[in-house]
Parts: sequence; C-alpha cells; structure tokens
Amino acid sequence: PHEDTHCAPPPMTDIPPESVDVELSSLAPPPDAVTAEQIHLPPSDQIMVTDKELDDDFTGAHPDPEAAGATMELLAREPEPGTSGSYPFPVESEGAIRPYHVNPFKNDAVCMITDWFKSILVAGTLFPLRLAVLLLSLVLGMLAITIAGLGFERGSYNPTHGISWLRTVLLSPVRLCARGILFAFSFWWINVDVEGNPSPVDAPVLVVASHCSTFELLYFIYQWQPMFLCHTTVQEVPFLGKCAQLMEAVFVERLDETSRREALTIIDQCLTRTKPRPIIFFPEGTWTNGQCLIAFKTAAFRLGFPVLPIALQYPHTSLNVAAVGRAGTCFFMLRMMLQLYNRMDVHQLGVHTPTLEEIKNPSLFADNVRRVIARKLELETTEHTHEDSHLMELTQDCGYHLRNAAATLDVASVQQHCDISAEALFKLLHTFKELDLDSTGRLDYRGFLAVTELPETAYSHNLFQYLDPSRSARVTFADYVQRLTVIKNKQAAHQRMQLAYLLCNKSGSGKLTLAEMDAACENVNVPEARKMAGMQMLVPGSRGGADWIRFDLFAQWLDQNREVLNMFLLSPSNPLLKLIKWH
Repeated sequence: PHEDTHCAPPPMTDIPPESVDVELSSLAPPPDAVTAEQIHLPPSDQIMVTDKELDDDFTGAHPDPEAAGATMELLAREPEPGTSGSYPFPVESEGAIRPYHVNPFKNDAVCMITDWFKSILVAGTLFPLRLAVLLLSLVLGMLAITIAGLGFERGSYNPTHGISWLRTVLLSPVRLCARGILFAFSFWWINVDVEGNPSPVDAPVLVVASHCSTFELLYFIYQWQPMFLCHTTVQEVPFLGKCAQLMEAVFVERLDETSRREALTIIDQCLTRTKPRPIIFFPEGTWTNGQCLIAFKTAAFRLGFPVLPIALQYPHTSLNVAAVGRAGTCFFMLRMMLQLYNRMDVHQLGVHTPTLEEIKNPSLFADNVRRVIARKLELETTEHTHEDSHLMELTQDCGYHLRNAAATLDVASVQQHCDISAEALFKLLHTFKELDLDSTGRLDYRGFLAVTELPETAYSHNLFQYLDPSRSARVTFADYVQRLTVIKNKQAAHQRMQLAYLLCNKSGSGKLTLAEMDAACENVNVPEARKMAGMQMLVPGSRGGADWIRFDLFAQWLDQNREVLNMFLLSPSNPLLKLIKWH
C-alpha cells in the first residue's frame, strides 16, 4: 500500500556573470611553458562541434587497476620534464550534492555462529508450532474472505458507498488471522506506546513511518481493520484482491496523475461520511531499512484532515526484517521464523491538527509530521524517494560498494543541481561501473589514465583533480556525476568555465597562455572575428610581460560567448567525454 505524488523540479536558470568569482589575479609565468607549436592537435576539418546529444561511444578496454595505495604515490610523483604546473583552482570541501551517511535501501543482515545455534534450537522446538499457526491462519483467512465475499461483484465496487455491516462482521476473523501470521514470523509480543489518548476517531488519517515491510500492514489490519491505498494490480491477486475490496481499499495507479487525483477525491468522500473507517498512509511510498526517514509524499496531507502520526520500528541485533536489499527471499522468510523472537515497536503520537499555513502548504504539513516522527525514533531525515529505491533495483549487478555509494545520493537533488533526468542518472551509474574502478568502487588516477588514454602529464593531473575536488585521490560516483554533468549543465556556469580553462591549458601549468588560447580556438573552429575580439580582450591579462590569461577575464569572455564555451566542452578532443555516455 504505497502512495505517490509527482513533483516537478524547480526551474533551472543560468548563473549571472556577476556571480563568477575572480581567480588567479597575479601569477608568475612558467619558465618552461609549452608553445602552441609543440601541442599536437587534430586538423580542424576533423572536428565536429554540436550542442546536441553526444554519441553513445565508449572506450572501455583498459588494464586492471593497481593496488589502492599506488594512487597517492602516482599523484605525488613529479610530472615529466617541461610539464611542471599546478591546479589553478581552490580545493572544494563539498559539492552541490552532499552525500548522506546512511543508505536506506540496504539490508546487511548478519548471521553469527550464535544465531545458527539459536536457529537450530528453534527448528526443533518452536518452528513446527509456528508453521502450523501460519498454515491455519492462511486457511481460515481465505475461508473468511470467501464467505464475506459471497455475492460480491467486483465491477460494482465503490468504496464511497461503504461495505455492509454484515460483510464487515464476516470479515472480522481476518484480523485474528493477521495476528496469527505475525506470531508465526516470531512476533510474539508487539510493544505499543500511546502518548495521550489518540484514536482514529479524532484523526481518521493514520500516517505511518518507517515503512519497512508488509508486517506493519498485518498489524494495522489486526488492530483497526482500516482502509488503505494499494496498487491497482492488487485487485487481480486471488483472495488478497477481494479482501482489499471488502476493507474498502482505494486502488491507485502510481504513475497516472489522473488516478492519483481520483483516489484523493474518493478518500475525501469516505472520510466525510458518518463514522468513517480510518485510512492508513505510508507517506514514504516505498520500503526502507528503518535507519532514516526518507521524503514524505504529500497525498495524505492534501486532504487537510487531522492526522495521527504513528512511529514504527523493528529493533534488532542481527536480523533486520526490512524487505529491502537481500530480504524478501524464501530463505529470508524461513530465517525469520527460526528466530527466537522478532520485535515491533509501535508509538502512537499525539494528533497533529494542521494550521492554516499547513493546510495551504501540504509540503510544510508533511515535513512537520516527519520531523515529529523522526524525533521520536531518533532518526535523521533524507530526501530519498521511490525513484532512489528503483535505482537500487537497477544496480543489483554493480557491486556492494558502488550500490552503497549510489544510494547515499537522492535522485531529486541530482536532478535539481545537475540538470539531468532520472533515466540518464541510471545510465551514468552503469557507465561508471564499466570504468576501471578499484576495490572500493571508485575511479583512481591509473584507471582515469587508462580510460582517457592520456599520458602521465601535468595536463592529465589537472583534469583528474577537476574530477576529484576534495583531493581524496579517488573519484566517487557523486564526484563523477557532479563534475561531468557540468559539460551539459548550463546552470553550472562557473564550473563549466573552469573546465574550459583546464582543457585549453594543454601544458597543465595552471596558467593559460595566449598561444594555447589561440590553438584552442583554432581547434574548435571559432570564427576568426570572434577569436580576434576575444584575444584583444584577454591580452590585458598579461602582466609584466607574462604571456598568460587570468581566469577572471577568460570567464568574462566566455560568459559573453556561451556558444564558444560549448565548443570547448563538446569538442571530440575533450578527453573527459570518454568517461561518459550521453543518451
């Protein structure tokens, strides 16, 4: 029973020219700067520059990486003679996207030797009883659903009309069956903590988090037999579909905006009738491991009714029952039944009556309720959504370290800051996996040289340091996404100009010379008149006879000639393009 709403990302705008910071005010010229004649560039007639999507070509043949410790040694090694220089931009402590320290979609259930002994003990004592209770609960539950559903036509189902009291009474044994299933899966006792005296009568909208598995739904069926939201495909499941209809479930198609709107209208009509049945919302919209609270969807809060926040958690030592990661398999379910006991703690908090401001702003309403639940559970909050859960499903073959790194980002923030779709992010993740990564799921300097086919020079050092702004000697997936999407991300104007400066500075000295600038313009076929106007503007960057261009003047010129900036970044001679696939 998930619920979902769609929120469009905020509009993207270019950074104004006055926001470009002034870098490199006065630097001395390098004594051994490389001239334009020494730089090997392809003929200009072989260069094709376009602002359309780049070709889906990728050079992936490269050797295995060396040991992780060799990266620092390689970066610390002196560059080849004639290429000494330094990275011209300051170290960045963090990017626009700050990774979280928790992955809400992994389940690292461990099994110690003591757990094996306990499982063996339970297998010979409690397990036969639990298995019998499970089978009996399922049989009696299906029998009750069959009897309560006699004469019930699915085509005539309308939750706004309600279900007759007789069918509700006939369905009541399902509540005991739900508790029996919980008992079979080792939930002997469920701790319920009630603050004050809240009840569904005071607040018929029940907001539950964390949403970790189907076991909490079984608990609420046993406790209140409420209404709930579920996907339209549930109607086709034998017994379960009819049971959902008899409980006045509201069916919704997650990706259909019209279906979501109609579902809210139906719920509003159900809650305004006399003695409404409480309705359960799981505003996270997807399963998590219970280690944090992800973003709340706003459907439950758009109704404007008072809500009853319910904080739910599964305290554990070794086995987390959350249905994420490796959980959900038959072996995992069997292991749950072989536990001495599993815990479920339910905290019913005070009724939250929305203020006028919260009624006008459902997102504020949702954030305030999430904050109350997070404070009770002592959890941090993240902005992950069901799209991040989908990302984890698509990365089953990406290795533990890379999957964990991908989950510490949230798709919504990446879309906002990097101007990239969720589908493109999924493809970038698989492309990053194909690179020459080390054992930690990161790209080191040797892997970078292998993919880009660059020699070990100051130029390659600078480009790698651009990808590694924190100077950790390894490029994380977060760095990879943030730094390479700059090539097409027009809202990251300052970073795009920095990259263009590095690409033009073939000597890697950190000081772009006039000769290098002239060669770069020739390389991408900048019109002669525009190039000459730019060179005249950039000449004042030379001080004391130094033949180099200050970055602030370079950025000012590119800000006035954005098409030239695109030429520099999208040129096939850009070696960083070998690190990505644009679809």
